[in-house]
Amino acid sequence: MKNNKYKILVLSGLENEFESILKSAIGFAKMIDANIEFFYVKKPTDIVQRESQLSAMRSINDEYITTNNRLKALVETISKSNDVNMSYSYAIGNVKSEIENRLKHTKPDMVIMGKRKPKTLNFTGDRITDFILKNYEGSVVVTSTINRVEPNKEISLGFFNSNTDYTNLKFVNQLLGHSKKPITSFKTHLSSSNKSENSTQTVEYTFDDNDKFMDNLNMYLKRSDVNLLCLDKDETIKTKSNITDLLDKIEVSLLVTSEQTI
Repeated sequence: MKNNKYKILVLSGLENEFESILKSAIGFAKMIDANIEFFYVKKPTDIVQRESQLSAMRSINDEYITTNNRLKALVETISKSNDVNMSYSYAIGNVKSEIENRLKHTKPDMVIMGKRKPKTLNFTGDRITDFILKNYEGSVVVTSTINRVEPNKEISLGFFNSNTDYTNLKFVNQLLGHSKKPITSFKTHLSSSNKSENSTQTVEYTFDDNDKFMDNLNMYLKRSDVNLLCLDKDETIKTKSNITDLLDKIEVSLLVTSEQTI
């Protein structure tokens, strides 16, 4: 029988954010009916220091076996306890190249990753967020540990600068079925000139497009208790909105998606 479920690829290290990202991924998997693959990449330089070639190969092999066993145990436990189909894969190599290869192999419908940490070099902070947003055409979720998306809990959806009917955006209708009402819309004066008619009742906030805009947006996200902010990827590219600047300012998870093709 053909598996018609969506595929979510989770990109994360095994540090502190691991559990938080996986919990969010499980929440999304349940809402959109998806299977999850967890993918972890480690750079060889994080394993091997100044060693001989033979010693380096042993270190890499030992690390691979240890990490693989750890991942297997974690994924099996989490999968069973949350009743979600979850697999995993692990690679040692160049992070961006390995991710690119995994994307081609898995062909996910959604990529989920943790929020980057500015001025640090780690799996989610080594410009990987920028790389995914630029090179991957599907939907991307960047999770936040604050007011995060949780399994089996209602979400609170917000939309940013969307002049299209957001019910046409991929995965939005599934998410609306698990969201508190009404939906919240955040716009700048520049983006609100071409308002569209949306089928779901919304509360709209419009801001001046100035230096304080991001701070005001973050404040109203908190006031509205929004924990997932959605962007139309195509519209964002047209308006040249800086998604990475937005990520550095807001304290909620972000979904970057596009209009679904029929």
